[in-house]
Amino acid sequence: MKFDSMLKDNEMKNYEGGEAFKMTPEMELYTAVVTSSLSDKFYEKNDERMWRIFNLVKKVTPEFVAKLAVYARTQMNLRSVPLLLTALLAKIHSGDNLVSRTIDKTVLRADEIMELLMCYQVCNPQDGEKKLKKLSRQIQNGLQKAFNRFDEYQFAKYNRDNLEVKLRDALFLVHPKAKDDAQQLIFNKITDRKLETPYTWETELSALGQQKFETDEQKQSAFCAKWEELIFSGKVGYMALLRNLRNILSSNVSCIAIDTVVNRLSDAEQVQKSKQMPFRFLSAYREIKDIENPNTHYVGIGASRKTFRRQYRRLRQRYHCAFGVRCQRLNVQSNQPQKQSATLRRRFDARNVAQKPLQKCYFGYFRRYMESCEHPNRQYPDVNRGTQKN
Repeated sequence: MKFDSMLKDNEMKNYEGGEAFKMTPEMELYTAVVTSSLSDKFYEKNDERMWRIFNLVKKVTPEFVAKLAVYARTQMNLRSVPLLLTALLAKIHSGDNLVSRTIDKTVLRADEIMELLMCYQVCNPQDGEKKLKKLSRQIQNGLQKAFNRFDEYQFAKYNRDNLEVKLRDALFLVHPKAKDDAQQLIFNKITDRKLETPYTWETELSALGQQKFETDEQKQSAFCAKWEELIFSGKVGYMALLRNLRNILSSNVSCIAIDTVVNRLSDAEQVQKSKQMPFRFLSAYREIKDIENPNTHYVGIGASRKTFRRQYRRLRQRYHCAFGVRCQRLNVQSNQPQKQSATLRRRFDARNVAQKPLQKCYFGYFRRYMESCEHPNRQYPDVNRGTQKN
């Protein structure tokens, strides 16, 4: 049957050859963005994903790209992909301030200034020693505003010498005009490389690690005292506590310090403000789960093995609580009515993506987010609508 074979050849197939449904460019771009960490995956390499996103950006409207970039940064809490969308938007769009307004809502940390410039350099390769000699005017305008939003501590925290585009280079490229004398003083310190070393867990532990100790016991005691100092000072961020939990426990900190960490990590308000995805909690839980092994050598100073095992169990129970709180928002959103939800479910099921529940939930939320930004007298990005809590 000639025509039957022609029809079958035109059927949409997924990566494994199964039946699939053709997506619109907007839907495909959304799916590529919210499921991307810009790293190699089983189905698609990093370079292939970036090239596919670039081709999809050219098929949709600039306003959609701007909305998706702001949504991915403020609602999905992604960092690299929104900057990629912003750099691609500057590549295909000009004539208004859409790019600079998008930067205003996607560059939320001081290090993202350098990250955006490096992303722009990747998207716009140039020959010669000066790789960023032709910077987009809208990129420059947006970053000029960003430079005036951060203080000395934030600049010093992310002032690293191992970057392709350093903070000092970014300052010379963007040429920001200081909003006041205090900000101009900070710019002068960046130029003269005289930013004060910030008090962070990285700098404190790095300085301690460079010291020499006569015995291992002295080194263990010094790191224990330093971790307790950092914990009680409140200078360690939520994600830093989450990622360093095993190091904290292995330093044999006191039961009071462990209680402080436990109470902070399991506080419902702090869990929501942390903007951590549920898998972060799962990864941390797996790390501390191994510590309760009967053969473990982690025994606290002045405390019995039984006492510390009880603390570990309490910490694990609190992690169950934190994990549930973080997932609660997803469940609430997924239960809300969505337009054409049955069609969207079929599309996601056909693609066999591992994060189908997240995709179903968040695409409907993104549709409502976009609709809330639509206003005849207001252009996107919308500050009030785009950042309001649900």
